[in-house]
Amino acid sequence: MRKGDLSIAFKAVGLSDLPTGHKRVATALLEHYNRTNRRCDPSMDTLATLLQLSERSIVRAVNRLVEDGYFKRFKHGGNFYCNQYEPIWTRFREVNADWARRRDLHRSRFDRTKLADNACQSSQSADDSGVTQTCPTNNHSYETFSGGLSKKEIDRTCKSINEVATNTMELIAKPIQQPASQLHVKQPKSSDAARNAAERRWSNALTQRFSLHEQLFAHILSAIDPALSSAATDAELAIVGDGIKHILAELHRRGVLVEGEAPQSAPGLAT
Repeated sequence: MRKGDLSIAFKAVGLSDLPTGHKRVATALLEHYNRTNRRCDPSMDTLATLLQLSERSIVRAVNRLVEDGYFKRFKHGGNFYCNQYEPIWTRFREVNADWARRRDLHRSRFDRTKLADNACQSSQSADDSGVTQTCPTNNHSYETFSGGLSKKEIDRTCKSINEVATNTMELIAKPIQQPASQLHVKQPKSSDAARNAAERRWSNALTQRFSLHEQLFAHILSAIDPALSSAATDAELAIVGDGIKHILAELHRRGVLVEGEAPQSAPGLAT
């Protein structure tokens, strides 16, 4: 375990594609992890009671976390024959690194757009429509390109370039033919996709705001039950940004959070 791995793990859980209930179980396991003796052996009953979930839900979540490589499980390896859990820090680092790559790629799209705008030279076609010239004979730098080639060789090169460009455009414009066996595959509902996107938005907002405060973040995630998660998603669907507002307001109402006790502007734990 490296310095900062626990903070990275909490952030990775929030950014992962795990269901909300699985994220809460992962957060609870990380919160139980003792960095001094490396023990992490909460019982199923303890997790079910703290998270207000059924033991079957806890078992399903733990199985998924183990299968996805977030934790190792040693059956009956803890106190009172409880299972022992060991976070796989490299897995959490991978999720965090993947998020950083995707964020940088999204940010760099502006640079690629600017480069693409300046990369080609356009000229006017016979019918006054603006096109990008692929043949060097229409380019202002033709003299440099020709380099002493004969007109026949240049014409052959132009023909090859134009044929490649034409074939490429035909492939792009051609609709993709689906195999007959896939014609009746049921597509996800647009409403489900919208709800999933809304849930990701408030989950990511929560992670970005609180992931640096490990104990506080773990406490918040463990307090988000399915009803609150669903209500936050409804609020986010109605107005972007209202999901996290609804969660914080409800946790304040329940007394889980109070103002002024956490570092900087983040709300603190209720005592």
